[in-house]
Amino acid sequence: MFSVETKVGRLLEVRLKAPFAPGEMEQLTLALGAAFVRVPGRLVGCIDMRGSMLLSPEEGDHVAAWMRSGNAKIERSGVVIPQEAPVYLQVARVFRETGHPGRRVFVEKTELMSWLGEVLDDHERQRMQAFLDEDEEV
Repeated sequence: MFSVETKVGRLLEVRLKAPFAPGEMEQLTLALGAAFVRVPGRLVGCIDMRGSMLLSPEEGDHVAAWMRSGNAKIERSGVVIPQEAPVYLQVARVFRETGHPGRRVFVEKTELMSWLGEVLDDHERQRMQAFLDEDEEV
């Protein structure tokens, strides 16, 4: 399951819950591509993977390749993930392989919000807070 939205400004909200169903990675790629076209200028990506397990090796490679191809469109991108070591190590590898210095991995929502908040305006920061709180309410 995934969602990709740009509700306020240049804040790109992405929620990923692996494992993915067949065909979902391709749908995710299309949704991200559409968001890149829809929003002028560079985006700030806020990715919530707290509900995810490990990606398959193929999914991890697919995500890394797609992220590399979108580096020019991203100012900063941060992901919050579960604290389990295998998930952290996998996602950290994927982010490192993008070669983008503005991409980071977090296990604490507040640290992600602080880092991304440095480049967001007040409305975007408020929306980021609401986005990250949404999944906790379910």
